Amino acid sequence: MSNLYSALPPLFRPRQSEDLSVPDTSSKVSKVPALAVNVRHGSYSFPWPDEVGGLGPRRVGAFDRCEKCGLGSWIRYGSTVLCVTCAKGGSA
Repeated sequence: MSNLYSALPPLFRPRQSEDLSVPDTSSKVSKVPALAVNVRHGSYSFPWPDEVGGLGPRRVGAFDRCEKCGLGSWIRYGSTVLCVTCAKGGSA
């Protein structure tokens, strides 16, 4: 067994037949793909608006019915429960 696993407790060491070799790092990757990061939306919880005018900022509360359309939602603006469609100003 290689020295790589000697510090591990026996339970976590691979069996002799499964002994893993250290990967070859001699070949370098020339290009590393960039991670896809969605930066076009400023809101932490897109698509929910951060705030609804006249009601206040978004917060999470107990599951209840949207006060405009009756759909279930966890989100409140002030004390008003709204679904995402109604919070964005759409009609439900």
